[in-house]
Amino acid sequence: MTMHRRISRRTFLASSLAGAAAIGWGAASRAQDPQPDRWVLLADIHIPGDRNKADGTPPVKPVEKFAAMRAEVLALDYKPAGILVAGDCVYLHGQREDYVTLKEESQPFVDAGIPLHFFACLFFPASQTPAFERGRAVAPRTGPRNAGRRLGSL
Repeated sequence: MTMHRRISRRTFLASSLAGAAAIGWGAASRAQDPQPDRWVLLADIHIPGDRNKADGTPPVKPVEKFAAMRAEVLALDYKPAGILVAGDCVYLHGQREDYVTLKEESQPFVDAGIPLHFFACLFFPASQTPAFERGRAVAPRTGPRNAGRRLGSL
C-alpha cells in the first residue's frame, strides 16, 4: 500500500527554498573554516628569471602557467593548510634572477596567509651555486649519486 501525502505548491516552494538556503549556508560556513587536512602540491614549476621565457613544443611560459595556477588556488572556497613546492622550482641552473621571480610570483600566497614549504627544489653542482645561496639553508648530501652536489632550498 503506497501512501502519498499531497502538498500544496506553496508548501513545496517554501520547503525547496529552505533546503537551498541550508545548502548555501553550509557551503558558506565551510569556506570560512580553515582546512588543516587540505594541502596544495606544486611540482617542477621551473620558474625562469625572464617572465616571458617560453620553452617546449608547443611553447609554454612557466610564469604564465604559475600565475594561472596561483589564481585557481587563491579562488578555492577553502584556505589550504599550506602549499608544498617540490622538484625543480627554478629554471635550469638556478640563477639569482630565477629565485627573485619565484619570490615575487609566490608573494600573493604569503599575502593570503598560506604558508609555503619548499623542499628538494633544485639540485645543482657546487661550482654552479648561485650567489643567491647566501642567506638560505644549503645542506651537503652524501652518497655516490649526490657526490659533489649540494641541495639548495629556500
